[in-house]
Amino acid sequence: MLLLPVTRSFAWLAIPLDYGTLAFVIASPRMVREMWSTSRLNLVHEYSGGIENRSARLRFFRRGVFTMRFTIERPVGQSGLVRTGTGGTWSFENEKLKLQTHGRESAIFKIFKTSDSEFIQMESGFPNFEQHQETSFAGMKLSLSSKTDGLLLPQKIGGVA
Repeated sequence: MLLLPVTRSFAWLAIPLDYGTLAFVIASPRMVREMWSTSRLNLVHEYSGGIENRSARLRFFRRGVFTMRFTIERPVGQSGLVRTGTGGTWSFENEKLKLQTHGRESAIFKIFKTSDSEFIQMESGFPNFEQHQETSFAGMKLSLSSKTDGLLLPQKIGGVA
């Protein structure tokens, strides 16, 4: 369009009418909302733990949003999954955490508190993750990270339960 003098004045229309630009403008509010809801400023609690060659991290954010990440350490030269994760919503019910992924899988985690530590352990759920030993929470205790402020009680998370 820039090469032809007749169409040169309309060349700017290529940017706003481009499919990629339109898709970006439409998706921008959702992308910004997701970035904000999982930002460090909205982090309420973080639990992490590991067993054998795998580790997991669960992060709980305000407004009932969580992220989960598995990391698998493999020997040099061995191929396979090294990192996976998902996100979803969480709620606190009957002294237990209920997590539901965007894929509609759910899990129940029980909170254990001792005099000097706090950890969570999965009781049931996440069938797609549990069917593979590398992404299983079986036997894994996730300890409270020192960056957060303790037990997930409704009064500590602004009444969101």
